[in-house]
Amino acid sequence: MDDDGRTNVLLRLSQPSTVFYNASDEILGFSALSEQIPSPVALLNHFGRIIGVNTAWCQQLGFDRYYCAGRTLSDFIDFNNGPGLNVELLRPHNDRPVEHVELPVLDSAGHSLWFEYFAFRHQSCIRVYLDPLGARREVVALREKLAQEETRERFYACVAHELRTSVHGVLGMAELLAQTALDARQRHYVELLFSSGQHLSELSNDLLNFATIKSSSFQLMPAEMPLRNCLKSVVDTFEPLARQKNIRLRGDLDELPERAVGDMTRIRQIFTNLIHNALKFTDSGCISVGVTSVRRIGQHHYELHCFVEDTGRGIPPGQLNSLFAPWQSDSPGESSGLGLAICAQLVRLMGGDITVNSEVGVGSTVVFTLRVGVAV
Repeated sequence: MDDDGRTNVLLRLSQPSTVFYNASDEILGFSALSEQIPSPVALLNHFGRIIGVNTAWCQQLGFDRYYCAGRTLSDFIDFNNGPGLNVELLRPHNDRPVEHVELPVLDSAGHSLWFEYFAFRHQSCIRVYLDPLGARREVVALREKLAQEETRERFYACVAHELRTSVHGVLGMAELLAQTALDARQRHYVELLFSSGQHLSELSNDLLNFATIKSSSFQLMPAEMPLRNCLKSVVDTFEPLARQKNIRLRGDLDELPERAVGDMTRIRQIFTNLIHNALKFTDSGCISVGVTSVRRIGQHHYELHCFVEDTGRGIPPGQLNSLFAPWQSDSPGESSGLGLAICAQLVRLMGGDITVNSEVGVGSTVVFTLRVGVAV
């Protein structure tokens, strides 16, 4: 080896490592040990030049051993991504190791990879270990995101409970006020008050449902249920409102199995939200609720292909992509924007998917699949 630390003679052994022809026992020991380590490891001589790297170094950084031999750590550090880095601080002095230094390292493609850097002296050489920070940072970021989501869900639930209590009081007083002697103008004001109170009540219910479903502790509660009768009763519930708006409400649920295994409360919630949404934005014509097919999957499951179709005002193309995101609304003041987001979340929890086809002035069709169990 020359004084500058570059190698004159290289010898490739049968194992996947390269050592120097005049290597010491320390280098041979390093080669055997480093191959068992999944993180990049390098051995430096007292000039700070690389005299050996392990397979993980080559695989994760994309350089072969011939390229690395004789180079310094400075040849691999991304100084643009780590301004103020002092290479001297990366060299252990005396018996004091260098630990827990976050270091940006360039791979063969020029990408900057972050590692936690460790270095210590061993006999006459320096051993360098790079512990990937990417996965660790992703875990930290995920934990922070989950904590934020949990805080947000608690906030939603708290606001929903407070809203519900206050709104029930407002609605109760509005009903009492409506029973007193009022002139036409006063009665109109009470009706507006009651309508606004109902909207707040829907908002509080949506908030509470959204917070519950998004909670990490939320679980579906499957049980055997009368599926066909259950969904027919949902459709029947909306018959009076449909007649009031002079809209024909049609249910085509004969394809459904009479009994199945699933979370009846949440399945009802999906159909209730979708029918309610269709009635809200439909002023004339009809609304159809049905199941186009039931596919048997293995011995234990059905896949239900369902739809809710209306002849309402339709949805502009620019809003379709974000329709199932929270707080989306076709018309400000008419919807909390959470109903479809709740439906989408529940559908996915039941192993299905949901889409909307719509044309402005013609109507909309929500198509979704649900997976339920076969009742024994």
